[in-house]
Parts: sequence; structure tokens; C-alpha cells
Amino acid sequence: MNVKYLKCSVFIMFIIFYSGCLKSSGQKPPDTPSQVLNELVQKNRFQYINIDDYSLSDILINDDDIIFNLSFDEFNEAVSMGHLTDYTFIDDKFYIYDIEASGVFKITTSGIVEGPLTSIGRGPGEHISVGNLKSNSQFLYVSDPMNGRINRYGHDFSLKGELGGFTSLHDFDLNDNTILTVNRESVGLNPINAEQGVIVASSIDNISDTLSTFFPRIIPEGFQPTLYNIPRFSINEKNNIAACYQFLPWIFLYDEYFKHIKTLILTYSKFDELNIPQMDFFENLDNQGFGGDFPVTGFKLMPNDEIMIFIRRELIHLVPSGAPDDKNYSVAGRYSFTIDGEEEPLWISDIFISDKENEYYVGSWYNIFRFRVEY
Repeated sequence: MNVKYLKCSVFIMFIIFYSGCLKSSGQKPPDTPSQVLNELVQKNRFQYINIDDYSLSDILINDDDIIFNLSFDEFNEAVSMGHLTDYTFIDDKFYIYDIEASGVFKITTSGIVEGPLTSIGRGPGEHISVGNLKSNSQFLYVSDPMNGRINRYGHDFSLKGELGGFTSLHDFDLNDNTILTVNRESVGLNPINAEQGVIVASSIDNISDTLSTFFPRIIPEGFQPTLYNIPRFSINEKNNIAACYQFLPWIFLYDEYFKHIKTLILTYSKFDELNIPQMDFFENLDNQGFGGDFPVTGFKLMPNDEIMIFIRRELIHLVPSGAPDDKNYSVAGRYSFTIDGEEEPLWISDIFISDKENEYYVGSWYNIFRFRVEY
């Protein structure tokens, strides 16, 4: 028998056997009080990822790794920046919003700072507050929900107009074709249209040009905690989407046609230590305040469909394998980052791919640094 053919046959038999083991394992998704949520997970593939199964690598960040460090010198009265909250990265430059300075700044990969580039106000290009920053190959986008718009700038930060009709206090994300926003008609205790999805996909040029609404409400109309219905999401250049409900540590994957294809169910012992509101909603509660800790503080779907998950001061790196519509994810790394001389790991706010192989830029509250992963 041809050796090449034999190896191929053995490989195929292994895949069939492995797939059969997965199907026969009988593992089921968690049973929740939300029938909508149960059906959403059960109708497509799902995968458990137990973060406790993977060891944590504490990466020491030295001076050579640090691109920018917001140091607080009590004798330096010229310091105007205080807390970096939102990031985007384009043309080898970081654009960040500093909530203390109430402005957008530009920081190069060499650590040179310029700004503030924006000011508070209601005029063109001004903002009352900034909810988020995003960018694509054409523009930089700075959300200004208090003024009901997203200001749009060129890569040189020249004003290029605005996208009106944006009033969400929550997240948005975009690529060259599509912008994702929270569907204000579907969230809330008594929504305008509870049958619509809580995410709106619109044309990048016009927020009112709706392409689709998807990601269903999982808390019924009139019941609490309605904050479970608020989505968080990330879209990459291929129009693939990762989404989650803000109090639920499950990642839902959608394809470029806004079709749900898989659910990643994250389990982690540290989630049990958090004040996460229970999904026990089948009582007609008043519209009282509900809050708690987010189990996942952030995530990003990378251009190659890898997923970076931020759990406070930890970064979980998931890599896919398999066919585009049937990806299986595995943990490639679990990291925390500590600056030399400091005791507490850094809070993870955002991450970007460097132009060097396997190198990433990480944004935190007071720092921007680089690190490399080893596969």
C-alpha cells in the first residue's frame, strides 16, 4: 500500500473517531431560566472552554517593552493626562481617549504624544463625552452619545463630518463596510420592538441604513434583570462577529451573513467570586436598578478570527482550527502583565497586532506596551 495513502487514511479515521467521541460524550449546554437563550445555544454547535485548565504566564514588562507610561509626578504640574479608557490603532499610531483630560490624544509607537486633539463642546468635531474610538482603512470614529453622533476624522485627524442618530451610551464597532451598534428599540424593560435583535448592523456610511438586527433578547419584556440583554460585540475585516451578553461569559460567533454558527461557553473559578446578577427573572419586578460585575471585561475578534478575551488583569488568547463554518477553539495562552518594580498586574483594555510576527500591542489604563506570543 502507498505510504502516503496509508497516512491519509489513518488521519481520516482519527478525525472520524474524534468527532464520534465528541458526539457521544453527551455534554450539554447549561440549562438556564431563559428559553430563548437555551434554544440559541442548542440550535448550533457549542464548545466548553475551562480557563482553569490552562496555566497562567505572568509576563514581566521591562522598559524596552513599554511604549508609553503615564507616570504621576506630584512635582510635575504639566501632567494633564490621567486615565486612558478607549483605544484605536491605525497607521502605526494609537489614538486614545483620556477621561481625565476629556480629550483624544495621538501616541506613536515611539511614545511621542500629541494632543489633546479634541475639545468639549457641541460644535463640529467637539464632544461632550466619548464613548469609544474605532477606525477602519478610511476614517477614525469617535462616538459622542450626548451630542447624538459619531464624529468622523481622517487618519490625519482632520474632521470629515459625522454619523448622526447615534444616541447609545454603549459600545459600537465597525469595519470598512459595516457598523454595529446597540439596538435601542430592543433593549430596556419595555422596548419598542422586543422581537428585534439587540444588535443592529448598518451601512458604514449611514447608521439608519439597517442591514440586519440579530442577537435576541434573553430576558423577556417586562422582567428584570434587563441589563442581561445589553450586548457587547466585535467585528473583524471579514465581517465575522463575536458577541456576548454583558453578564454572561459566553461568546457567540456569527458569520458574515449575521448567522449564528457557534457558542463558546467559558467557565472559570474566578467567575464564582464576582457579583454577577442571577438570571432569576420570572417575577414581575419594578424598574429598579440592577448592577454587578462583568465576568468578561472585554474581547476582540482579530483579523484571523483569533479571539482575545480580557478578564480584568488577564488576557486569554483563543485560536481557531477547522473549517470556516465549523471552527474549534483552543487556548493558546493565558497571560498577566506586570511592570518591573510594580506588584499588581496591569488591567487589560485593548490589544492590537504589531507589524512584527507574533507581536502585539496592549493598552492599559496607564500604559501601552508590546509583547510576543510563542505558539
